[in-house]
Amino acid sequence: MTPEKENTGGNINKENTSRDEGSGRYAEVVKQDLWDFIHDQPQFYTKAETPWTEQLVFDIRYGPNDTPLDHPIAIRWLTTVEEETGESEPIGQNAMQVVPIDQVSKRPLQPPKRVYRVEDWEDNLEQKINLIHGEVIATPSCPNCDRPLIIVTNDKKKFRGCSGYYTDDECGYSQKYNPQE
Repeated sequence: MTPEKENTGGNINKENTSRDEGSGRYAEVVKQDLWDFIHDQPQFYTKAETPWTEQLVFDIRYGPNDTPLDHPIAIRWLTTVEEETGESEPIGQNAMQVVPIDQVSKRPLQPPKRVYRVEDWEDNLEQKINLIHGEVIATPSCPNCDRPLIIVTNDKKKFRGCSGYYTDDECGYSQKYNPQE
């Protein structure tokens, strides 16, 4: 066994990790672990069609009747487990990610939240999904085009902006961001 090394930034070592999700040892996550996690969840997961990656990717889809928005949204889970082999990426590679997606424009509604592959990854993943659900699925819609408003951060401030900004419509609606809303 190799000696314990200090964790410096993006690398996760087998012996010890210290991240925002608490301390834990690296956990090898394989395809069966994903199926076990999905089986125990109340949400319905669908396998996402993602030709740009060999990873297993799942969506929790919300239709217009499931949210206050008139727009279908998905919470996308990038697993770091290769579909063909069923094995996860090596230690120190990508963490799992959870990101809300506008299903019409196919654009993320905010930056992805990382889920590190440590012993309690299932609890961390569930917390991130619930957090995104509260931040995005329950978010207000744009008064101009009914698309979801997303939280945008630039050099100077945070604000809510229309997720349709980068679509063909280029809706440019924005409003002040109030974290208490």
